[in-house]
Amino acid sequence: MLIKLIPGVSRDAALQGLQQAAIDLQNTYALRDRRYEAYCEWANNAVRQLRHVIRTDDLEALVLTQRYWVLQSLAALAGTPVVNDLLDMEVEERKRVIEDTVTELREQVRHWSRSGTFVVPDTSVFIKHPQKFRDWDLSAELKTAELDIHVLVPIIVVDELDRLKDSRDKHVRWRAAHTLGVLDEALGTAATSGQLVAGDPFARRGNVTVEVVLDPPRHVRLPIPDDEIIDRALAIQAIASHTVTLLTFDTGQSTRARQAGLPVRKLNMPDEPEPPAKC
Repeated sequence: MLIKLIPGVSRDAALQGLQQAAIDLQNTYALRDRRYEAYCEWANNAVRQLRHVIRTDDLEALVLTQRYWVLQSLAALAGTPVVNDLLDMEVEERKRVIEDTVTELREQVRHWSRSGTFVVPDTSVFIKHPQKFRDWDLSAELKTAELDIHVLVPIIVVDELDRLKDSRDKHVRWRAAHTLGVLDEALGTAATSGQLVAGDPFARRGNVTVEVVLDPPRHVRLPIPDDEIIDRALAIQAIASHTVTLLTFDTGQSTRARQAGLPVRKLNMPDEPEPPAKC
């Protein structure tokens, strides 16, 4: 399962905590005469070790499962065949899930350790940018000469663009459809990632890739889309080897992101002439 780290926690600390929890759980098998007590001690220690590392919902999925609470209610029957069978089932499953989580986290660390610059544009960038998505010159705009740029698009942004295809505003409707078309073309059969612009060493420009960041299993979206976009960017930054920069035209979104500790590139529309004052 894919976990979300608490902001400020390093990926190395998370891996170390999860690996230690798996080792400690394995040791409960060596205490067959008091395995119920050993399991309860392991669960308590795992909660202490991980509660400051991973989110509460992930802690519940890894340690404080429904079967954990059932076993807690059966303390008076500890050592009976029925409880021992239930306990063995839970220990086997916890061991497998935690080991799978370590493997998944390592894969995420590898995936997000690519060289280059990571940027997350919110929906406003695709709609309000002076140039349409296909014509963006991100290397010049971000001043990242020769560096690869990875454009990360949370799936909620794709969903918002799908919704905006039916907007009454002709410009918004066209921009949304255009952006989705460019995404489809760039992703091709890869489904979630692809190349947007090839690098040009003579122009000192790196490759520009685009990736749709899907919601992880069991993920519950935040009620405000702007908050959800920031949350997804922070989740990536927790395990990435580089900072993740949010791109937005919206003042409210940039303020929320900075408050959450996320680097922001606030874009601005060209100034319009001041309308005449009414007499």
